[in-house]
Parts: sequence; C-alpha cells; structure tokens
Amino acid sequence: MADQIKYDQITWVESDNEGRPLTVNRPCSCGCDLRDGKHDNYAGYIMGSTGAGTGFTIWIKEEEIYQVISDMIRNLKKKARG
Repeated sequence: MADQIKYDQITWVESDNEGRPLTVNRPCSCGCDLRDGKHDNYAGYIMGSTGAGTGFTIWIKEEEIYQVISDMIRNLKKKARG
C-alpha cells in the first residue's frame, strides 16, 4: 500500500506510479478511486506524480471548477505540443 498524507482535499501519495502526467479525471464508476469509501458527489480530481513516484490527488467538488481546470490543463498540453 502506498504511503499517504491526507488533507481535506489533497492526498499526497508515494507509489509505483512514477512519472504520471498531470491529468484531470472524473471519478470512476467502478469505485476504484473512492475517497474514504465514497465519492461524495465529487465532480472529479487532478492527479500527477514525479519520476520518483511522489504524487498527489486533489479532489474537486464543483463542476464549474472541474471544467476550468480541465480547460487549463488541455490548453497547457496543446502549447507543450507546439
């Protein structure tokens, strides 16, 4: 099991998921990404990790905030591709 430090909305994780790119995701309907056993109507979450496997998950409750962050990350990725 990964070591985790939990805050109200942020979970820092050390795991085998090295170099995971920054992404914004919807909660999985199968329940594999439950927050403390439930989704609590979260709109989604942001996650990513370093090459060493230190990463984070930030849960987002508001749909409007989810959309803004999703658009920002999509725009960053477009700019990075050139």
